Amino acid sequence: MVSIVDSWDAFKELVYVMWTAIHLYILGAIYVLKELNRKTQIISSVRHLSTDDTDLPKRLDNKVAIITGGSRGIGLEAAIVLLLKGCHVIIASSANPKTLNQLTNTILATVNQQNTRKEKIGKLEIWRLDLLSIKSVQQFVDKFHSSDVKNLHYLVNNAAIMFAPKKVTDDGYESHFEVNYLGHCLLIWALMPVMVASAKRCGQRSRVVNVSSSTHYARDLRINDLQSEDIYSPFHAYAQSKLCQIMFTYSLNDWLATHPMSGQYITVNSLHPGVALTELYTNVWWVKMLPALARALFRTSKEGAETIIYATISSELEGVGGKYLEDCAIIKSSPFSLNKQYQQKLWQKTWQLLEDQIHGLPNPIDS
Repeated sequence: MVSIVDSWDAFKELVYVMWTAIHLYILGAIYVLKELNRKTQIISSVRHLSTDDTDLPKRLDNKVAIITGGSRGIGLEAAIVLLLKGCHVIIASSANPKTLNQLTNTILATVNQQNTRKEKIGKLEIWRLDLLSIKSVQQFVDKFHSSDVKNLHYLVNNAAIMFAPKKVTDDGYESHFEVNYLGHCLLIWALMPVMVASAKRCGQRSRVVNVSSSTHYARDLRINDLQSEDIYSPFHAYAQSKLCQIMFTYSLNDWLATHPMSGQYITVNSLHPGVALTELYTNVWWVKMLPALARALFRTSKEGAETIIYATISSELEGVGGKYLEDCAIIKSSPFSLNKQYQQKLWQKTWQLLEDQIHGLPNPIDS
């Protein structure tokens, strides 16, 4: 028999889910209007990035990039641009290991089809990475260090899940928090030493790019319930994980500023890629019901990759870190994301959770 307490808790969670959904759908409506303006340029001018823009390098030979979630959607479109410019791209994918070879061939076929200039394309590798598992992140890092890849110039943290049903991972974390945020934090920290060394060798700073979301504007951190144990909403869980990414970006930028041995060689920025119609919207009911409307309102994956490409390789951002970007421009993130006190609290909690995984690396919470 269901107790009164259980019924009350279920009612509270239902109200909370509805409330957070309303927040995000209102914000979503605003961003759909922004997408319409981007298409029409009626209200304001919005930059459309071309891969031939003068602030983008024509070639990226001898450069190496890792893109999480790069086997589809906006991550794939960014990978294709880098490959066409001659970059060595390692896609970190959670795809079935048995399909990775076929996936590699499929992507290369697409790249070759788009290579109208018949220039040398970069090397493509797809490595297994399941961000639902801290162990998988460690195995990915170990594979990188044991491989013949000695440089890393660009780390694009793009993989994500959105509005997923409640799930606790085998590591004990809420799934949005681990996939979108915590796993990427460990990946960044573990690969920072090689990014520093790569920057020293090539004379240009390495770049960390965190692909976040405009949904962060709609939510604040539940700093004492980051795992959504007290009450769960998929809408809050997603938005909070993206807010965490942005706040981590600011904290990492501050840490780098006080550690010049690393900071002079790495920049870190976060961004909203725009409302692009990708598989990320699998759990959005109206997109499933009205796909034609979604196609009319949203940008394509290729358009969604533009700000990622800009943040990763544009000369305009050389030496620029600790910024939040939309439509290839620096803008202000939410007031809450700029709160230094909460940035520091999140920074401390993050490294407490990852304490056992960062032995032998620089101490992220030293003075």
